[in-house]
Amino acid sequence: MSCLHEMIFEGLCAICGQTVDTGSKDHINMTHNTTGITVSLVEAERLEKQDRERLLKEKKLSLIVDLDQTVLHATWEPNIANWVDEQKAKNSVKDLRTFSLDGSMNKYTIKLRPGLDAFLKEMSKYYEMHVYTMGTRSYANAVAKEIDPDGSLFQDRILTRDENKDKSTTKKYLERLFPSDQSKVVILDDRADVWDYSPHLIQVKPYEFFYGIGDINAPTNSPVIIEDTVNKSPPKQDSIQLEQDHRPNYIPDPNDADDILTVIQKILINIHTQYYQHYEQTNNTATILSQLKSDILKDCHIVFSGVIPLQTKPQDSSIWRMATSFGARCFEDLTGKATHLIAASPGTNKFNTAIRYQHIKIVYPTWLTNSIWHWKKEDETKYLVPHNKREGSNTSEVENPEEAQLDFDDGLGFEWEDDEVDAILMESEDDKSSLKQEQTEEEEDEDEEDEDIEDWLGAELSGSEEGDDVAYGEEHEDEDQDKEEEEDEDDDKEEEKEDDEDLRSQKRIKRVY
Repeated sequence: MSCLHEMIFEGLCAICGQTVDTGSKDHINMTHNTTGITVSLVEAERLEKQDRERLLKEKKLSLIVDLDQTVLHATWEPNIANWVDEQKAKNSVKDLRTFSLDGSMNKYTIKLRPGLDAFLKEMSKYYEMHVYTMGTRSYANAVAKEIDPDGSLFQDRILTRDENKDKSTTKKYLERLFPSDQSKVVILDDRADVWDYSPHLIQVKPYEFFYGIGDINAPTNSPVIIEDTVNKSPPKQDSIQLEQDHRPNYIPDPNDADDILTVIQKILINIHTQYYQHYEQTNNTATILSQLKSDILKDCHIVFSGVIPLQTKPQDSSIWRMATSFGARCFEDLTGKATHLIAASPGTNKFNTAIRYQHIKIVYPTWLTNSIWHWKKEDETKYLVPHNKREGSNTSEVENPEEAQLDFDDGLGFEWEDDEVDAILMESEDDKSSLKQEQTEEEEDEDEEDEDIEDWLGAELSGSEEGDDVAYGEEHEDEDQDKEEEEDEDDDKEEEKEDDEDLRSQKRIKRVY
């Protein structure tokens, strides 16, 4: 019976000793701390089955833990290391460690995330924990000695970039550790892009203790970081007095009130409970995670303004992906269904449109990120962008200027004051038109009266010139009578004019009030 070469070490079959092609896709590396050992796919499935049955018996799940900016913050800045050594001698700083790597002159300083020791010990009751870092093997081993001195938490389950698939420095691969069955795995990392936004991932808020220093082992494809540049309080004075000559270039966060691990601990325990209580129905951590996340912002319809760079497709941005994974619906343009405008600053076209509608909450990006980091919908009143009712338009926002009007199908946010003003203006226009028509009619009547008088005078003059057979006295009597009648008519017309003027005055008064 020929050997199946189930395990290969440095190109040789570990069973028969025969040389085997190590480039074959039929063999994979699933060990943590070695690169020379590979196993066949059949053997990998057999080993995973063993682990799965063992974890089921122990009622545990698997937790992959990133190091830098997930559970600690590291730096090799020399001044900081010297300052830490001095403060450690005074016993005035907690959870700060310093170490050097073999063969290196660099002195590393790490600050453990608040509550890390208790967090790891508690999680070890529910999860079998693995370290997966983009740091080197020597760096990971040194950090492990600081956070797990006796090796009881991680043992030899530490994977670094030295053993990463294809030696990649930009991606992490779940199948590198769990090639066939990933149903029991949860990932804890501050970066989602390196995992291709895996449904098994819990993305945590990046931990920053030393200002200005990010992840010293960050992948080379560092993403665009969304920073809250507004409403940011200046750091308070540290209670620890730092000597000026040894003061570090990067001032540590004096409060360090980070509580993220407390939040994550509750989530991880909830996932574990859901998994084993409903094992027959839901035995996949990705499904449970998706259900828990989608409830956080399920009633939020979000539009972004000045947050997503112009050259980025909104749907591909990290903040859009994060929001949708937590149940929000995101839109590029404002509509009547929008509930939140996430604005980096006031004055954009979207901002100036949104302030007209009371049901749209205009908040800083930190409202969204803090809701995600803390797994609960934050109170918007703490994050509202201040504004006046009428802001000056500023189209120099990151996104394209928006000109479309809101399509409010349900009439939400309709401003009745505007409608009343329009109605008053329309009434005023109607009154003006009516008055103009009355004036025109009066002018026409006056013209007709003038024409009648001219015709009468013409007739009188014409009659006297023809020399009718009328006595002189009778003629003068008729003239006197005609004059009296004419005066009476003039008096009647004058009264009518006065009545018309009174009527117009009443109308004007009515319009004013």
